[in-house]
Amino acid sequence: MLWYVVIRWACDSKILGVLAVRSRLFDMCYAAAVGVLMVFLSASVDSLGS
Repeated sequence: MLWYVVIRWACDSKILGVLAVRSRLFDMCYAAAVGVLMVFLSASVDSLGS
């Protein structure tokens, strides 16, 4: 998701096609929020209870 933020910022909507559904700013903010949440959850969850 964090790579998508960079790609969405760098590429035009015509190049991305179906990945560019909403405005560039909304796509970048939403993808960044989901990406940061995924990183936070993966860092905070204790792996296999060890």
